[in-house]
Amino acid sequence: MRGVIKTLRKAKPGAKSLVGCGYGFIQDEQGKDRFFSFANVVGTEFNDLREGLKVEFEPFEIPEKGLRAESVKVIQ
Repeated sequence: MRGVIKTLRKAKPGAKSLVGCGYGFIQDEQGKDRFFSFANVVGTEFNDLREGLKVEFEPFEIPEKGLRAESVKVIQ
């Protein structure tokens, strides 16, 4: 599935133990928001992501937690 990174929350600068950590939301092709974390990103560093980037991902849902995205990859 494809979508666009809608929002990102990255670790604060200088937080040594949190470098590369964070989470965000992708708006999928149906307009639904899907949560992803730094651990779900492949092929690039989480800190290199920015809002508005187009991505591909594997959609899934966790009961009682909602829509998620894994294997998030930046596309051109």
